[in-house]
Amino acid sequence: MIRPFLPFCKLLLVASFSVAVHGVTRESDLLLRWSFDEGSGSSSQNLIGTALDVILHPGATWGHESNGTAKSGFSLDLSTGTSRGSVLSDTRLQASNDFTYMFWFKSNGVPGDFSQLLSKRQGTFSSYFVQIDPGGGSLKTFFRKYGTYYDTRSIEFSPNTWHILAASHDGKKISTYLDGDLIYQTKQSDPIFVEEGDLGIGGTADGGSLFNGWIDDFRIYGKVLDHDDVQSAWANGLGDFGPSPDFSSVDRSPTSMPMTVNLVFRDALGNPSDVSGFDESDLSLTGATADNFTQISASSYSFELNSTNRPQRILVSIPAAAGRDDQNITTSAANMVVIYGDIVTSSADLVGWWNFDNHVMLEDSNSDFNASWTPANLSSPPVMWLDANDSSTFEFSSGNEVSRWKSKLDPNYYFEAYGNSNPERGTLINGIIGVDFNVGDRMRTRVSGRSGNNPLGPNGETITDSAVFVVYTLQSTGLSQTLFDNGANWKTQAPWNNGFLRWDAGRWQAPYRIQANNWAVKDETMVAMWYISETEDMQQVWKNGKIFIEDDSGSSYTNPNNITREFRLPQSSSGYNLNAAIGELIITKGVLAEIDRNLIHDYLLNRWDLSDRRVVLDSSGGDVPAKLVGGARIDRDNEAFGEGSLRLNGSDAWAQIGFSRTLPPKVVRQDKLELWWPLDGNLTDMSGNGRNASINGQEKWADGYYGQAFSMSGDDYLFASGYKAISGTGARTLSLWHKTTSANYMTLAYWGDNSSGKRWLLRIYRNDLQLQLNGPTRRSFTKNLHDGVWHHLAATLPEGGGDRDDIRLFIDGKEAEIYGQWGTRNNLDTGTSTDFSIGRRWDQWQKFVGEIDDVRLYSVDLSDFEIMTLYREASTGMHNLGEKSYSISLWAKPEALIPKMDYAFATGWYEVNGDEEMQAVMDQGRVNESQYFDMSVIDPKTSIQSSVFPDGLTFRAFDGDFSNTNLNEIDGPGYVFESNIAHSQMTRNLDANFSAMVAFPVTETSETDDFILWELGGTGQGAFVGFRDGHLRVRAGAGGSNVAA
Repeated sequence: MIRPFLPFCKLLLVASFSVAVHGVTRESDLLLRWSFDEGSGSSSQNLIGTALDVILHPGATWGHESNGTAKSGFSLDLSTGTSRGSVLSDTRLQASNDFTYMFWFKSNGVPGDFSQLLSKRQGTFSSYFVQIDPGGGSLKTFFRKYGTYYDTRSIEFSPNTWHILAASHDGKKISTYLDGDLIYQTKQSDPIFVEEGDLGIGGTADGGSLFNGWIDDFRIYGKVLDHDDVQSAWANGLGDFGPSPDFSSVDRSPTSMPMTVNLVFRDALGNPSDVSGFDESDLSLTGATADNFTQISASSYSFELNSTNRPQRILVSIPAAAGRDDQNITTSAANMVVIYGDIVTSSADLVGWWNFDNHVMLEDSNSDFNASWTPANLSSPPVMWLDANDSSTFEFSSGNEVSRWKSKLDPNYYFEAYGNSNPERGTLINGIIGVDFNVGDRMRTRVSGRSGNNPLGPNGETITDSAVFVVYTLQSTGLSQTLFDNGANWKTQAPWNNGFLRWDAGRWQAPYRIQANNWAVKDETMVAMWYISETEDMQQVWKNGKIFIEDDSGSSYTNPNNITREFRLPQSSSGYNLNAAIGELIITKGVLAEIDRNLIHDYLLNRWDLSDRRVVLDSSGGDVPAKLVGGARIDRDNEAFGEGSLRLNGSDAWAQIGFSRTLPPKVVRQDKLELWWPLDGNLTDMSGNGRNASINGQEKWADGYYGQAFSMSGDDYLFASGYKAISGTGARTLSLWHKTTSANYMTLAYWGDNSSGKRWLLRIYRNDLQLQLNGPTRRSFTKNLHDGVWHHLAATLPEGGGDRDDIRLFIDGKEAEIYGQWGTRNNLDTGTSTDFSIGRRWDQWQKFVGEIDDVRLYSVDLSDFEIMTLYREASTGMHNLGEKSYSISLWAKPEALIPKMDYAFATGWYEVNGDEEMQAVMDQGRVNESQYFDMSVIDPKTSIQSSVFPDGLTFRAFDGDFSNTNLNEIDGPGYVFESNIAHSQMTRNLDANFSAMVAFPVTETSETDDFILWELGGTGQGAFVGFRDGHLRVRAGAGGSNVAA
C-alpha cells in the first residue's frame, strides 16, 4: 500500500527471480549426498567431496523406480525391517547453526514399536534423529540442545507413499518440512548438542529401532534451506534429480510478438544433457500460446511464443519429470517470466509497474451506473441540483464572487448569497471547479413563480422523506461548522469540534439526533449524504458510498418537520459557520430507494475522482491494479514523467495495490475448526459444521485480505444463529483479520454471559487490544491497530484455563510482549447466553467500523508456530515482497518538506521568601547550551511570526505573586525530592507518568539497602520504582499491603 504523503509519483517493483532453474536444490551448499543409484553392491557413494560412503549392512538391498520402490533410479531397500545403512563419524555429519538434512522415504510396515528413519548418536545421546511412532502413521524429528530433546510433535504421513522430509537448525529455531510444507517450527537458542557418533540411516548405527520401507536421495546441507528451497526439491512430488531446462538465451523483454524461445537441458556442470520424452504437451503457459515446437537436438528445443495482449506478463513453466536423461533420471523443473510491453530498466524482472498516466473504472456487477448516467435519469429527478463546474448556472456580483447559483434542472430554483460576504467560484476540488465558502459566507434558496422559497415545497408542508448529497472539501478542522439547514428542522454539523458529526432531525434527543466521531479532517474531500425517511423509519449518513452512521431502529419520527423557511448553506444562526469548498449539491424529495442512493453516489464519486473503482492498470502486464483511494487522482495538468502522475493531498489520499492472496488447499488445523467464515462475498461456514453467518444491518462487501471482506459501518454485525461458541474453560483460539481507521472502543467478537468471568469479549481501543471477561481483563498495547491496513489478531485459551493470565493475545503472528491485567482471579467460566457474534457486544454498543475477514474459531489452543502459520498462510505469488530480493523505484515531487512546527513550552520566574525561583519546560525537542545563540528569537508582533508559527504563538507573562502551583496549570506539576504528594494530586485510580534523571551508584551497595525513586500507596505497600543491589525494581500494586508484587 502507498500511504498518504507524496503529491505525485511513479512506481515500479522489480524482482530478481524471473528465471528459476531448479536442478538439484542448492547444490553448491551440499555437504553430503547419497543418491542410492548404484543399484548393486554393499555401499552407496557420497556424491559431494570424498569418502563417507553409506555402508549397507546385511539384509539391505536396492529398490527400483520401475516398480515404485525408488523415487528416482534406485533406492536403499529396508522393507524387511532387518537392516540399515550407516556412515562413519565425520564433522560434516554434525549439526550446526547452519544445518539441514533432507531425504525421501516410503514406509511399507505397521511397526508395533518405535522405529527410526535416521539417528546421529554417540553412546546413549543423539544430537538429532527421526522417529516413527508406533502404528506407523506419524513421525517426529528431534534435536538435542543443552541436555534437552526438542521435537516437532507428531507429524502424520501416509504409508506406501513417497514423502520428502527436511529439518533445519539455524541456532535460534528448528524447522521441519514434509512434502514441501513447513509443518512445525520452534524457537530455541540453546547450543546444539555435538557428538562424534556414526550416522544411522533406517535405524541406529548399531542396528536398533529398524525402519520398514525405502529411503532415497539423502542430503545434508551446510546451509539452512528456506520454504522455497524445500518446495523446489519437492516439486509437486516429482523431485529435483536430473538435468534442468535452461532459458538463459531468451530475450525476456521483447518488443514484438511472436518470439522464438530456445531452451537447452543442462546437467549440474552446465553441459548439454540428452533428454528423451520431452514434448510440447510438457509446456505450461500463462498469458501466451506456443506454436512450431521443434526438437533441434537431443538436448535442445525451440518454439514460438505469441501474445495478443500488450502489456502482458507471460509465465512459461516446465514441470519436473517432463523427460529423462541418458541415465534414466527424471528432469528437474524450471520456469521463465517474459514481460511484453514498454521497455524500461530491467523490464524482464518487473513484478509491477504503475505509471499513473491514466485510470480506468472497474466494472461493478451490483451497480447499474455507467459513465453517461446523471441524476436527471432518476424516476423522480432532484428538486435541486447544483454543479459548480457548470459556468452557465452562475451569476456574479463582482469577479468570482457568486451572487446566484442556479439548479441545472430549472433555473427558477437557485441559491442566492446574503449577508456581508459572498462565496467565490474557482477553488479546485480534485481538478474540478468548486465554490469556496469562507467563514461568514452564506447562501439561501429562492424559487421564482411559486409561493415559498424552499425547493422542497411551500411553507407549512410536512417533509417526511428527503435526501441531501454534497461534494465538499473541508478547509478547517478545529472550527465548529454547520453544512446546511433544510428549512424543515433538519440541520447538520459536519464536523462539529474537530471531526465530530452530529445531525439533528428536529430535536437534540435520540432518535432525532444521530452522531459519530471521526467524520473528517482538514483538506479531506468527500461525497456525503444525509437521508431521512419517516416512511421507512430510517435515518442515515453516508460517506463516500458507505453508511457512516444510521438509526434504523424503527423509532417513529413524530416531531413535525414542516417547512418554515428557505434551505440554507450553512445554518444561519449566529456562531454557525462553514469553511469548505462545495462542488456539487443534490436535494431529493420523497422516498429514495437504496439502488437510487447508490446510483447518485456512483455518479458523484466518479465525477469528482473519488470512486474506489478507479484503478491504474499494471503496465508490466500483471493482473494487480493500483486502486485510487479517497482524494487520490491522476493529474494530467502539471509536469510529469509521461502523460500524468498520481496526485496526493497528504490527508485522505493514497494508491492501494491489493495483491491477491490464495489460501492453501488445507488450512491450519482444519480438523479443529468449530467455525470458519472466509467472508469472501458470502456468509458460508467452511468448517463443515453448518454455522453460517447471519447479518444484522446492511450487507456490504469490500476488498479483503483474502478476496473480499465484510464491511461494517458501526451499525451492523454478524452472528451465528443458535451457536453459543465455546463455553466454560474449554480450549479455544479465535482468529480474524481486521482493518480500521477508527480510534474508538470497538468490539471485534463476543459471546457468553454478561456476568463476572462469563463474558468472552475481544475489543480494541486505538492501540489497546483487550479480552474482557466482565471484571477480569487481559490487555496488551501495540502500535498501529487502527492505521487502515490489515492486521491479524488471535486470542487463545488452553483447556481448563480458568484465570485471566491463561489468555494469550497475538498481533500479526506474534504474541504480545507486555500484558496488563486486572480483576478477579481464577473465575473464567464462559457462559452460553449469547450467539457467537462479530462486531457487537451484549448491549449492541461499541460496534465495529471497518472491514473484517477470515474469522475462525478453533476448539484447540494453537501454538505460537500455528498462529504464525495462520498469519503467513496466504500466498501472493510473485508479489510476495520481502521474501527474496526486490527493488522499488519511484519518482516523487513533494510540494513541501517542512514539518509542522508544534511546540508547547512554559517558563516562569517568581520569588519565594526572598529566593528567586525559575521553572522552564519545553514539551518537544531539546536545545543544548552550546546551541543557545543559534536559536531564533520570535517577536509576536513581527510578520515573520506567521511563517515560523503558522498556527500562532501564545505567550503568557505574569507579574506579582505567582507560585509553582499556578504554573502547573500550564506545564504540569513538578515536585521536590523527598516530598510527599497529596492523594488529591495523584491517585492509584488514574494514569500517571513519572520521570527523573538518575545517576546510579557505580560501587556495590548493601543487599539490604533500598533506594526508592517513586512510591505510591504508602511505605512498604502499593507501587514503587527503585533499585537495590544493581537491579532496577518496579512494583505494581493497588495501594494495599496485601497486593502481590
